[in-house]
Amino acid sequence: MKAVWFSIITLFFTVGLFGQNALRDAERLSEQQEYEASSAQLLSFIDSHPERKYDLGRAWALHSYNLLRQGKGEEARTANDKSFNLRRQLRSPEISENYLRAAQIDIAAKQYRDALAAAEQGMQMLIENPRIYADLNFYAAKALYKMGRPEEAQEYFATARDVVLIEVGTSDRAYANLLYQGGLIQMERKSYSEAFTLLSTAYYVATDPILRVRSIIAAWQAYNISK
Repeated sequence: MKAVWFSIITLFFTVGLFGQNALRDAERLSEQQEYEASSAQLLSFIDSHPERKYDLGRAWALHSYNLLRQGKGEEARTANDKSFNLRRQLRSPEISENYLRAAQIDIAAKQYRDALAAAEQGMQMLIENPRIYADLNFYAAKALYKMGRPEEAQEYFATARDVVLIEVGTSDRAYANLLYQGGLIQMERKSYSEAFTLLSTAYYVATDPILRVRSIIAAWQAYNISK
């Protein structure tokens, strides 16, 4: 009898670990920008584990991100809604990620009011990951800039910058990337002096060689236009 129970318990943990490994592999592929391969693995996991609602919420959320990165906005929205509904059933604090994704999808669709509403709703959730909170503030800022409300936007951007700075410091890629993205927004607004400040700072603090090259090129462009 003990042997039977041991076998059942072992099987339970083995299946659980397999599922976690599958999600980690999909995350790794997504980080490597292999979005189709990542989503293929995620969809296989979803089909094989319909009972694992928590992990399904994670899988649909990452699938939504992959689709958005491929420019498939409406498909990304559908996947995000599936993740949202699962997490709402579970009362998961990770639902803040779904509000973030909704804001990102709306920004890509040029639906700036909807993006702002999604970002602000996300900020009202119990957020365990400060990076999510920073990103919500950034996308609120981006929406407000697009809506011609720069003063309000600047407040959100400053919050995003401060949170990232406190949580990871200037040496983390997230900080340099935030400055770079902020600089691009200022370029779109034709605020070239502010864009140059952000982009040149991004160049000096970035450790990623690709991000450094992008930052210095954009900073050079801002500088030359502002002259």
